[in-house]
Amino acid sequence: MWSDNETDIDLLDYRHLVGVMLSIVKSPHLHPTTIGAYGHWGSGKSSLLKMTQSVIEEEVEGVLCVNFNGWLFEGFDDAKAALMDTLLEEIANRVTLTEKAQETMTSLIKRVNWMRVAWTGGKLASGALLGGVGIGVTSGVEALAKSLAGHFNDIDYETAKEFISQQSDDESSLAIRDFHRHFSDLLEETKISTLVVFIDDLDRCNPETIIETLEAIKLFLFAPQTVFIIGADERLVEYAVTRRFPELPQKDFKVGRDYLEKLIQFPVRIPPVGQAELETYIRLLFARTTDLDDDQFEKVRQGAIEERKPGDTINLLTIEMVRTVLGTLSQDVQNALLLANFIAPVLASGMSGNPRQTKRFLNTLMMRREMALARSVDIEMQVLAKLMLLEYFKPELFRSLAELQIQEQGKPRLLRSIETLLVDDEREESIGDDVHYTDKKETETWLKDMWISKVWLSLDPQLSEIDLRPYFFLAREKFGFTTTQVRSLSPMAQQIVLDLLSSSEAVKNNAIAKAHELDEAEATAIFEEFAQRVRTEENRDNRTQLLSILTRFVGKRPERQSDFVVFFQEFPTSMLSPVILPILQEMSNSFNDTGSEQAILTTWVNDKNTDAITQLAKKRLSEMSDS
Repeated sequence: MWSDNETDIDLLDYRHLVGVMLSIVKSPHLHPTTIGAYGHWGSGKSSLLKMTQSVIEEEVEGVLCVNFNGWLFEGFDDAKAALMDTLLEEIANRVTLTEKAQETMTSLIKRVNWMRVAWTGGKLASGALLGGVGIGVTSGVEALAKSLAGHFNDIDYETAKEFISQQSDDESSLAIRDFHRHFSDLLEETKISTLVVFIDDLDRCNPETIIETLEAIKLFLFAPQTVFIIGADERLVEYAVTRRFPELPQKDFKVGRDYLEKLIQFPVRIPPVGQAELETYIRLLFARTTDLDDDQFEKVRQGAIEERKPGDTINLLTIEMVRTVLGTLSQDVQNALLLANFIAPVLASGMSGNPRQTKRFLNTLMMRREMALARSVDIEMQVLAKLMLLEYFKPELFRSLAELQIQEQGKPRLLRSIETLLVDDEREESIGDDVHYTDKKETETWLKDMWISKVWLSLDPQLSEIDLRPYFFLAREKFGFTTTQVRSLSPMAQQIVLDLLSSSEAVKNNAIAKAHELDEAEATAIFEEFAQRVRTEENRDNRTQLLSILTRFVGKRPERQSDFVVFFQEFPTSMLSPVILPILQEMSNSFNDTGSEQAILTTWVNDKNTDAITQLAKKRLSEMSDS
């Protein structure tokens, strides 16, 4: 298995991104400056920052690199104070201070502590620190002093009052100028040629923390020798700005983007990883788990990554290439690369170039293998991987197959039907009396899905003659109906879920409009989140609202149609409201295709139920056949 933490080993060929940030750090005439290392959740931002730090520390003389993660301090400290405190502490611990530098350091630490007191006291105190209007009024000073003295055990009323009075007598920007000047003096006195501050996970923070961190950089720490490298999803930072300043106009210009462009001089964007690169990444991950030593793995990595020419779409990491580089290969290496060869092409095509999601899938695969070994369950890794691909990309179909294999002793007739029909050129004629009617209905749903018919079914091995019970036993936690998918989503996808659940129709509509921006894995997780909410919702009106959201979401993500059809076919009609009929019709209009609606309605009619849903389904099918 593989760690989900950042790494300085480049498996994705980020040399060009590391190189451009290094060149900026090595160019003093560009300093002070800020670099934005932008990428979507899971794209490898943290690893890119770590690789960049390793190269900078190796190649830049007199540099001091400091790491700051505002998310770790969130809820415990003011972001501005935490950032400044971290920098001062790192300098004190890693640089020999002269007497003058020590005096400056002491002064700065004291000032930061007072800033922390003031900011914790609230907006009034922050206004006092930054020269806000009205703080010099006696009653305001006394009220604030009491507030601060009550918040901090070691600060009495008189001391707090004296501090606030001193600050209010300064000119409006004196506190900022003083800190900025003393911080520059400290860097000069300590002989730090360049201070490079890496700020990671900024997009995990709440909007207030994001803005405070950016403000601290610009107001207090932007000294001549400084470079700040910020790893974040710029969409989330822009969103934080619009949330932080809701009073600013949104229609005429992008407030968030404009704000960010003023703070970030050099945006470095991580492009989506191409399929060939992600295939190589998967193969390298598997190679890393074998008995290769560090030197051998580095030779393989260099051959796969560093010899790739720009624009190459061919995966260079094959068993033959590894054999050429290393000579005779152990059985361990061969088995790992064979499994990687099986998984990589399909997994890479569905992960939207996201390394983290790829690694999480592979970790789940390997954990299930370990569980099978611990329980002495005999499994084949290719069968396990093929079923997990179905579980990951088509969860509702996977759930349906799980129920069928329970009923049919691990060998669902559905699999035999679709595997047979796939190779039959006369598919329509081949669905005859020898195929059970329920199989006929379900085979059409499965085979209409292009990913199933063109990708998944073509993967070896065929499954119809394999007892699948051990494999579904390993995946049984998926059938506990726990809604945990959303927690692993990117912040943007999490926000879409929250907006879809909003009481405001405008907010919902905006979230639906953004659905096309999600990658495949995120769209799947959101579908499952709402499908699960529908299953567990007891109030019929609320359930109808959730079904409406789910239907509209699928209207923007047509690749989820097969999951959608299976979900509705298995959902009890007694739990549905008649309102669901026009909702389904609306989806058909958005697709300009009634196939999915017909499949769902046919299932409801064939249930031979006499409730309103069945009658309305019959009427709608009749209308569709007449049109």
